[in-house]
Parts: sequence; C-alpha cells; structure tokens
Amino acid sequence: MKTILLLLVLFCFMSVNSACTSKNDTVRIGVKKKVNEYLSLGITDYRKGKFTTAKVFLDQALSEAYSIDSVSEQINLLQILADVNIRLDDIKAASNSIFRAIEIAKAENNNYYNYDLYIKLGKYYDKIAVSNKDYEFAFDQFNKALKFASSDDQKANCFGFLGINLKKQNKLDEAIKYINKAREINEWGQDFDGLGDNFYTLGEIEILKENYQKALEYHTKSLMYDKTSENSAGIMENLKKIGIIYMNLKDNTQALNYLYRAFYVAKSIDNPERVKRIQELISGVQNPQKSNNVITNTNN
Repeated sequence: MKTILLLLVLFCFMSVNSACTSKNDTVRIGVKKKVNEYLSLGITDYRKGKFTTAKVFLDQALSEAYSIDSVSEQINLLQILADVNIRLDDIKAASNSIFRAIEIAKAENNNYYNYDLYIKLGKYYDKIAVSNKDYEFAFDQFNKALKFASSDDQKANCFGFLGINLKKQNKLDEAIKYINKAREINEWGQDFDGLGDNFYTLGEIEILKENYQKALEYHTKSLMYDKTSENSAGIMENLKKIGIIYMNLKDNTQALNYLYRAFYVAKSIDNPERVKRIQELISGVQNPQKSNNVITNTNN
C-alpha cells in the first residue's frame, strides 16, 4: 500500500512539474513569437522608409525581449534600432542603442553579432562625420566588420559601405573600386536589393562628376533592381535622383515626370520629410527663377 501511495505521489509530482515546464515553455515561445512579429513589422516599415513607425515596432520587440531576459535578441534589436535612429537623425538615441548592444555583447562574451555591431558603429561614426569630417574613423569600423564577414553577402555589404564612405571623402575613383567589388558579388548571388544599392551609389558618384548620362544609366538600373525587390524607399530615392539628373540636363518635362512619381511613392509610404523635399524640387522646376543653382548635391 505504501508503495502504491509513493508511486501515486511521484506520478502527481511529475505531472505537476511537467505541466509547469510546459506552461513556462509556452509563455517563452509566445513572447518570442511577439518579438519576431514586432521585428518583422519594424523591418517592413524600415524598408518602406517609415522609420518612425519602424522604431515603434522595434521598441516593442525590445521590450518583449527584456521581459524574458533574452540577451541575444536584445543585442540584435539594439543594433537594428541604432540603424533606425541614425536614419531619424537621432544621434543620442543611436549612441545609446549601439553602445548598449556592445556593452551587453562584451559582458556575455557574445561574438555572434560582431559583424553587425561594427557595421552599425561605422554607420554611426559616418553620421557624426557629417559634422566633424572624420570619415576615416568610420572607414576603420567598416574594415573591422569586413574581418568578421562570414558570407559573400556580408562581404558585399562591407565593400558597399566602404565605397560610400570613400565617396563622402571625395575619393571617387577608390569608391568606385569598392562598389564594383560589392556589385560583382551581388551579381553572382543575384542579390537584387544589394545591386539596387550599388548602382545607386555609382549613380551618385557620376552626379558628383557631372557625368549625367552615365548617372542616368546607373540610377535607371538601380530603379529596376529596387522594383524587383519591392524596395519602396529605394524606388522613391531613384525616381527623385533621376528627376534631379533631368533638371541638370535642362529637360524639365522628364524632370517633372520623375519627381511627381517620386512624390506619390513618398506619400504612399508616409515619408513627410521626403514629400516636402520633392515638393521643393518640383517647385524649383516649375519656377526656375526661384532656383538659380544647378543641383549636383547627392544628398538631395
């Protein structure tokens, strides 16, 4: 009888323990599902150029990751948030995000995100260099990221950022070499999103050189690839750049054609900053007496 009672108690304990474990696992899986859902929504809005709403979703994902002490996901979300904050010109928030991610990674001896962290550091210092002109420090971060690149697409990404950085330093011929390295890898891997970025940068370089026909060729290719990958923000930027090229070529009909197309894309993805800038460009074409300078600034 005692043996039977002992077995019954043991069975009940195992059943309760199993139920608790199952319940805890269910809670953890449920939270991780929320993290992934918010992350997906944030990345989708990021690609559309909706950086403000992307930040909201990513902040929600980070909050969920904190709730279950998921350190790896915290590092990942913080480095992505750093990128979004850079896009929003919120340097303080970008600094908080990227250095918090680095702090956690070091404390946990987690080297998995070294590539991503150095990329974000490069982008962060690249943004600061707009004021202090220290683009070389940002260049060093991208080079460090390259050492941790474990795949061809990561290497292509590094080459692309190195090229963009050199373009900002006005080292245009060197920039082209790096961008073409990235382009060759992306062509081999059929990375249409990456190719859109590569041809976009090549187009910007040709605008700086005032080689407008070559710039038109590159931005047209970039537009094609961005349409293939349904990159709304990229489509908008390429349409705007092509409009600017036609402004420089004194073809106002085509300039307005592309600028209006860019305007409607910007409105559709709810990017008020770009809507305003494109409206200014359209006004410059329609009222040339108010716009007495030729637009060659690739930051437009």
